[in-house]
Amino acid sequence: MSSILFAIRPRHFESALFEADKDSHAPIRHNGGMTDDDIIQLIETFDFDAGPVAVERRNRGFTLIHAETGVPIARLRPIGRDDLVDILYWSLWKERWMPFGPFGRTAAPVEQAVRIIAEASIFWAGV
Repeated sequence: MSSILFAIRPRHFESALFEADKDSHAPIRHNGGMTDDDIIQLIETFDFDAGPVAVERRNRGFTLIHAETGVPIARLRPIGRDDLVDILYWSLWKERWMPFGPFGRTAAPVEQAVRIIAEASIFWAGV
């Protein structure tokens, strides 16, 4: 039993050290051709019916905020494959980011994710 614990502990210890060394402001790695600036520009220039949207790069993703009210709208978190992003919405009930979709997590390319956010009313509930 102790040999199993010894084999598991170093791996977890090393990964904890690696996580602590990560820079939260380092660019997000994308396998496709879009950079962080490209994603931010795409979102900020999109014509949302509910008004202008500002984007902030935060903690491994992008937070979309209604520019006039400051209300959080959505969060896009890159999953590291083909410019796919997880789409999350701000839950007013739970007061945290929740996965969007009928069966939990929804991943889509950035362009499609922005269109989903523009059309789905759950993102605009607090605006």
